[in-house]
Amino acid sequence: MQKFLMSFVLFFVSVNADAQESAVAAIRSHYQKTQARIQKLATEEGKSEGLYLYLISDNYYGGSWPAVGYFKYEEKYYYELGDNQERKIVKISISRAHASRYYDEEYLFDDKGELIFAFHKTVEDDERTERYYYKNGIPIRVIENGRVTDKLSDAQKKAAESVKKSAKGHASMLRSK
Repeated sequence: MQKFLMSFVLFFVSVNADAQESAVAAIRSHYQKTQARIQKLATEEGKSEGLYLYLISDNYYGGSWPAVGYFKYEEKYYYELGDNQERKIVKISISRAHASRYYDEEYLFDDKGELIFAFHKTVEDDERTERYYYKNGIPIRVIENGRVTDKLSDAQKKAAESVKKSAKGHASMLRSK
């Protein structure tokens, strides 16, 4: 009986891990397809395949600012038009650069407008990267500086929820236009 229970537990853990890997692989595939569409939009004007860009920029050409030096800020909202011409968010990219510090954020959404992936990169004195994967609104994986975590700590869950809230706030900005 004990062998049966142990076998059942190992089988369940294996199936759960496979399902999680499958979900992450699907998110990565969606990301790559979205990036290809964005690249096509950027290089072949007018051939956007239904993808559009709403751009907010400050100091677009990166001119020097007093007491700061280099400064540039951009928010890019990639979207599709729905049946009633409403904007359906696809991806948000935010980049900030000032002096020697850089901050990048990316938020990827599924076809229903739900956050499925977030990426944050901070370059200050050192470089830090964070990747968050979501399935059905729940964080399923966090990668911090290359270290993969599938069983999230309370602190990681809290950070993932904060990232999700931030993405929702940015996405609502586009919907208000």
